[in-house]
Amino acid sequence: MTQEQIESLYGDLAQGLRLNTKEFLNLLTDPATDELARIGWKYACTRGVAYTPAFMVNDISVGADDSWTLADWQQVIDPLLNGGLKHSRIHFNEIPTHFKTPNNKTCPVDTRKCEYLPGKIECCTKGENCIPNVGCRC
Repeated sequence: MTQEQIESLYGDLAQGLRLNTKEFLNLLTDPATDELARIGWKYACTRGVAYTPAFMVNDISVGADDSWTLADWQQVIDPLLNGGLKHSRIHFNEIPTHFKTPNNKTCPVDTRKCEYLPGKIECCTKGENCIPNVGCRC
């Protein structure tokens, strides 16, 4: 495509979104806009963002998807707001002994359920803690 064809395409897009077409096209060719886009792209690369949408909390990737509800997000964020990571760990002895995963699959004996993200479950062994957004870790 020629430069004029590209500008026409973006102009039509801006018009369809009810934006000021001339102002929109001026922003596209503004060097400051280009620099901001490059900075944003480089920052995303340093965080491992390889697709959209990508969900992160405090620069940590969260295995969420667009079906998550407010309650799902609260399950991830609230422990972080209530004292930070050191208080958000679920210790081995605090997890109930009898439970089943969402698929009704029981974790092996001498392990504990760790729902580290909504719908994401691991079975922690003795000596491991359940860490939100991460899973079972020593």
